[in-house]
Amino acid sequence: MTPTRRHLSLWFVVALYLTACTIAPYNQHAYELSTSAKAEALMVVGKATEDYKFHMAEVQALKLNVAKAYEYSRGFPKNQEVVGMWDITMNSSGNSLYGFLDEWKSDGRLSATYVSEKQKQIGKQFDEIIGLEGFKRKTD
Repeated sequence: MTPTRRHLSLWFVVALYLTACTIAPYNQHAYELSTSAKAEALMVVGKATEDYKFHMAEVQALKLNVAKAYEYSRGFPKNQEVVGMWDITMNSSGNSLYGFLDEWKSDGRLSATYVSEKQKQIGKQFDEIIGLEGFKRKTD
C-alpha cells in the first residue's frame, strides 16, 4: 500500500470512529421499543380497511407506545438522529404513521391497496429508526 493510500485509510478509520462517538451508544431497550412499535403499527395500519371507530382504542394504544419510545430516545444525549426520525413518524401533517392514522380517522376506512402500500412505507420508516438504533456502538 502506498503511503498516500495508507494515510487515507487511517483517516477513514479515524473519521468512522469519530462518527460512532458522536451518537448515543446502543441501548437494547430503545431497540426493543422500536421493533415492538413497528410490529404494533403494521398490525393497526392493516386494520384501516375497517371502520376507524371500531379501532380507536388500538390507535390510542399505538400512539402511546410510539410516544413512550420517542420519550425514551429523547432521554439520551447525542441521539438527535433517532429523535428526528421519531418526530417524522409522529408528524400528523406528513407522509407518516400519524398522518396515516389521521387520514384513516377522517375517511372512516381506506382501500386495501392503499393500506398495503402505506404499510410498506410506514414499515420502511420504522426500519430506518431500528437501523439507526442497531448501528450504534455497543458498549459493555
